[in-house]
Amino acid sequence: MQMRRAALRLTVATAVLLGSAAGVSHATGRGVLGGNREAPIRGCYAKADGALRIVTGRARCRASEHAISWERTGPRGPEGPRGAVGPEGPEGPQGEPGEDGADGQDGADGQDGAEGADGEDGEPGPPGPPGHLSCDDEARIKAALPAFELSATCSGGEEPRCADPTDAPGSRDAATDLGSLAGDRFSARVRVAAKICPRDEDWFRFELHEERADKVKDLSASVILSTGGGDNLDLCVYDAAGALVGCARGGAGLEEVLVRVVDDGANDDGTAFFVQVLGSSPEGTNDYELKLKGAVD
Repeated sequence: MQMRRAALRLTVATAVLLGSAAGVSHATGRGVLGGNREAPIRGCYAKADGALRIVTGRARCRASEHAISWERTGPRGPEGPRGAVGPEGPEGPQGEPGEDGADGQDGADGQDGAEGADGEDGEPGPPGPPGHLSCDDEARIKAALPAFELSATCSGGEEPRCADPTDAPGSRDAATDLGSLAGDRFSARVRVAAKICPRDEDWFRFELHEERADKVKDLSASVILSTGGGDNLDLCVYDAAGALVGCARGGAGLEEVLVRVVDDGANDDGTAFFVQVLGSSPEGTNDYELKLKGAVD
């Protein structure tokens, strides 16, 4: 029984001494424990009264002491609970404006919008000048209507003769075909040299076609009439339905009419136009040159 009590006292004394040693270790710091913070702490406590002292270096415990040691740092404890979110800090000052970024690439072309509603019909234009009839036309009318009076030029029974035997036809149905002309790309011009008698008319036909179907562009052409000195000719252009596109009347020297076809996106194989040259000079034979050129826009 006596030995068990002595052992019990020794155990209690050891626990107290260890707690005291921890306090001493914390209090004395580096001067007692040395510079190596990783090495365990060594100590000696007296067998008789449990007095504890810390030893360093190569020092050893006395015969009347027990040698003990313990780690400087205990095991890591469990992670504590997450703290509450702190209050929101004040708003910081506004930063300096950044430099302008580089321009982005152009976006793809958008789809064509829906076709708009047809506009209201415009007011009728003023009446045009009276047309010219050839002596052949007057003769046909006279045959159908005996009361019809021939003009002074045709009343002599003979129509003035043109010196050019290749005179162009005097009716639209028999118009001289000048071929096809590209309206969206420069191409070779069409030239026609002809003559016309007074009060006669020459008819020509040409087509304006689309050559670059991959590009949306309106088709256009210029019809130019060049006359000799003193000649007075009229130039008119009509579409295939017979509607007047434009006229250049009463001039001498150079006359021009522009035609245009709106590109609707579909491939245009050819739009027909008719050209009318009128001989307005009172007498003689009028020399002229007719020129066509495409893509004038």
